[in-house]
Amino acid sequence: MIGAALLDWPTLATEGVLGAVSASDFASPAHSLIWDAITAVGGSRASVDVITVTHMLAMQGELDRVDALLAPQATEPYLV
Repeated sequence: MIGAALLDWPTLATEGVLGAVSASDFASPAHSLIWDAITAVGGSRASVDVITVTHMLAMQGELDRVDALLAPQATEPYLV
């Protein structure tokens, strides 16, 4: 779902798919945080892509947390 939203947000938004999915539907806490950021970006009518979602995570103060959850052993950030 995250990949589909990043690739084709307008279609998901117009077909009502977004109302059927919430952050709590994701098993991974990192994916829940990413989904929250995706919907925040989309709700602001900005372009939904990796850059805007990463920026939103940073603005929400969640980027480092997502990084740690996705790549706990990494020495470099998972999301740049």
